Amino acid sequence: MPLVIATVSILAFAFWRLYLRDRARDEVAARADPVWRKLTTKRPCQWSETGSGRGAFREYHCATCRATAYSRTGKAPETCKRNVRGGL
Repeated sequence: MPLVIATVSILAFAFWRLYLRDRARDEVAARADPVWRKLTTKRPCQWSETGSGRGAFREYHCATCRATAYSRTGKAPETCKRNVRGGL
């Protein structure tokens, strides 16, 4: 009887290891992929004019990365200013 229990246990473990574990891993990976993509992709900047500025420059604030930028053209900046540090 112990030999039968051991054999059934080994077969159940092998079935779980070969079939069910891979299936569960694929299912978890499929669910986690959109979350990973959302965490790693960079969203585009959403600029809004603050209403203040210096002379001919207009000040803009990004709601996505919280950067502040200035523009002479009256249009929002086209590139992200997130990595711009310091000044002159």
